[in-house]
Amino acid sequence: MTCLMFAPALRGDRALKAWSHAVDSVILDLEDAVPADRKVAARAAMAALVAAQARPWTVRINDLATPWWRDDLAAALHPNLAWVMVPKTQSADMIRTLDDILTAHETASPRPEPIRLLPIIESVQGLAAARAIAAASPRVTALTFGEGDFSLDLGMDWDPFGTTITVAKVQLVLESRLAGIGPPHAGAYPKLHDAEGLEKSCELARGLGFATKHCIHPEQIPVVRRAFAPTPAAVARAGEIVARFEVALADGVAAIDVGGMFVDYPVYRRAQQTLADAQGR
Repeated sequence: MTCLMFAPALRGDRALKAWSHAVDSVILDLEDAVPADRKVAARAAMAALVAAQARPWTVRINDLATPWWRDDLAAALHPNLAWVMVPKTQSADMIRTLDDILTAHETASPRPEPIRLLPIIESVQGLAAARAIAAASPRVTALTFGEGDFSLDLGMDWDPFGTTITVAKVQLVLESRLAGIGPPHAGAYPKLHDAEGLEKSCELARGLGFATKHCIHPEQIPVVRRAFAPTPAAVARAGEIVARFEVALADGVAAIDVGGMFVDYPVYRRAQQTLADAQGR
């Protein structure tokens, strides 16, 4: 997935409208966007939305330290559910618990594709266990980073560009790679109408190795899509590198100069990946 947008489960109108904004999945939020006394109502609204619209929905359940998560998960289980977002993930055992429940459900109600898990790393403990969390189930194909709660865990003000947050992001990228899963997702940018700041945040995340950034407002969607998509210039450059390197390979040469840039196998393979990314968007 390259673009996901949060919508409060209690606001069905917003959730349905979000699909018109070229998103890959809408995240129905049962956690932070819902006060404690509205959890039951939000769960019912979420279940109705997931059942009513044949879309690849994502549901953020409440974290496993709360009394709500089991009922959240049970209500979300539907053929239209594609992803379960797991807040405040701190251990591999949390993921294994969810995997067991989902496996039992899918055994009783087979489906073409398994429900995926998207753990959110929101604490130092979660970051320390990130590799084990990522490897706990094949349902986990990516992690996401919750900057706000991570900052809170450290007693810091949330600075999206702060050094400590950046170091934690780098560690999450490396742990994901070591676990053999895809690049992580960056958490949402909190300023709703700050396109310049969002673009800067996306550029930082992409430069660190993140795959995408979650959205909390429709205005953010085109900025995120543009930031994480290969530019036309990058695609053209990759095409030139691939074409000229393959000609060189046919002549028995595996190191060439393309416009003043040294190109060998790693550069060639990265160019191939850029072309594949462009075709997949």
